[in-house]
This record gives sequence, structure tokens and C-alpha cells, in this order.
Amino acid sequence: MPRNPFFYDWLGLVKAARGENGKALEMAEKSLSLFKKKGIVASISEGEIYPLIVAVQNGIPAERAGLKIGDRVVVVNGQDVRHSPEQEDPTQMVVRIVKAQEKAKLIIYRPGSLELKKVEVQVEEYWPEEAGPVLKLKEQLAGSPRKIALPSLKKLRDEFYEKQPWT
Repeated sequence: MPRNPFFYDWLGLVKAARGENGKALEMAEKSLSLFKKKGIVASISEGEIYPLIVAVQNGIPAERAGLKIGDRVVVVNGQDVRHSPEQEDPTQMVVRIVKAQEKAKLIIYRPGSLELKKVEVQVEEYWPEEAGPVLKLKEQLAGSPRKIALPSLKKLRDEFYEKQPWT
């Protein structure tokens, strides 16, 4: 069985075009199960010393907790990110620890501040942006027992090609 969610996303579109809504829904569910991630939904990158928050979207756990672009993660759940017991990259260490918890307790450094800040972030399951077309396909399949209209399928197909990684 392929572990690529785009494979099942594409099969779902093909099955929907043939009017095989049950199979299309099955493929959409499989795709979404492979797309699903767990985290605080903030993008981090390697910083000079500490991992750097480079993106925070509105309404996500990181934003609700007060994280901002430019914050540097110093400690995650009691571990200084510079001293990984597994000798891993600090950014990978943050991701690994956060994924294993329900809440992430971070100590961050915010440029311009004289003090470190404690932040508690709820860890949630989420779908990345690339899952958008299959989420829409599932929604359309659930809303209608009939074949999905061709213009709708073409629009989903175009979104699929924009999101998949091999373009």
C-alpha cells in the first residue's frame, strides 16, 4: 500500500469522476489519514543558536498561546534544545518532543525582551494546506449521493495539481 496521500487523493478524484462515490470517499479518507499531523502548527527553522519561529497563522494553537514570528525556542518540556541526548538537530528535537505530548511547555526568547517567556501550547491534530483539495472532495461527496458535477471536479483537480509536491 502506498504511503503517499497524494496517490489516494488522485484516486478519489478519479473515482468521483466515474460516479463511484463510495470508493471516492474511501480514497479521500485514506488520503486524509496519511496527511494528518500533530503539533502546535507553527513553522520553525534552524536559528543561529535556537530554533526560530518563522510562521504563525491566525487561530492556531501557537498563535493562541502568544507565539510570534522571530521567537526563539530555548526549552521545550524542560529540555534545553541545545543539548539533545540523541545528538539530533535542535529543530528536529523540538518537533519530536512536541508531537509526543498533549501540551508543549516552551520557554522562548523574544528579540528585544530582557526576559525569557514561558508559553504553554496545546498540541493538536491538523491537516496541512496540501490536504485542501481532498478535504473539499470529502465535503462534496458527503453532501450529495449523486455524481459530482464536472466543473467542480475540474476545480478540485486544478487545486490538486497546485498542491502536490512534484510540480
